[in-house]
Amino acid sequence: IKMLFPTQDGGEGFYSGNHLGSWDIKARYRLKNDDELFFYTSWLWDDGSGIGKLNGFDGLWGIEYRASRKGLVNAALIEYMDFTNQSGPIHFDPFDSPGCTLPGHVSGADDYYNSAFYNAFSYFGMSLGTPAMMAPLYNRDGYPAYIGNSMRGIHAGVEGSITGNLDYRIKAGYRKAWGTPMMMLRTPLHLTSVMLEANWRPAKVKGLSLNGKMELDRGNMPENAFGVMVSVKYDGLLNF
Repeated sequence: IKMLFPTQDGGEGFYSGNHLGSWDIKARYRLKNDDELFFYTSWLWDDGSGIGKLNGFDGLWGIEYRASRKGLVNAALIEYMDFTNQSGPIHFDPFDSPGCTLPGHVSGADDYYNSAFYNAFSYFGMSLGTPAMMAPLYNRDGYPAYIGNSMRGIHAGVEGSITGNLDYRIKAGYRKAWGTPMMMLRTPLHLTSVMLEANWRPAKVKGLSLNGKMELDRGNMPENAFGVMVSVKYDGLLNF
């Protein structure tokens, strides 16, 4: 009800909760051979300090290449993510401390994806925001908020066609988290992830495709993991 009809809490002169969003910018450059380059960024914000871009370099920054025709490299991208500024490490408002003689107001410690009023932005412990952050579901002590939102990461991917019937995709990434603006971790969290995928379409069986995928995680965000998936798909048996 408060989400749809905001009301002031206890006559203290403010509304509980957060205002969340992002500034999203994308530019495209087309080469003479019709290949395309994309430059994009997503500046997340948490309340007014982030809306005014007082959170420094925080956000997602990426470059993507897309070929106009199939070849060994059909597309490639590299992205950098930074959540370490958060409008500074301190949030202080004299209004919150009756009798305080300090006149200054410092709007910082945005504490992304956490809220002092409504807990973390998660559903049964699973993230409602970026999957790059370790969700509260993986906190071994049952703590229901994000413990590693002060984070940096890099991600790269490439896909292409080895032959007319065989495609591939490779993705790799690394991210490291130092804690939150309010509470830093004694030991940072980190994770290295790699994914290899191949998709084969037999020329003699139209509509059939075989897909193999391997994924590997190494680190403590949340843990080491390894998985393999093989799938078979046929398109064309039922047509309407």
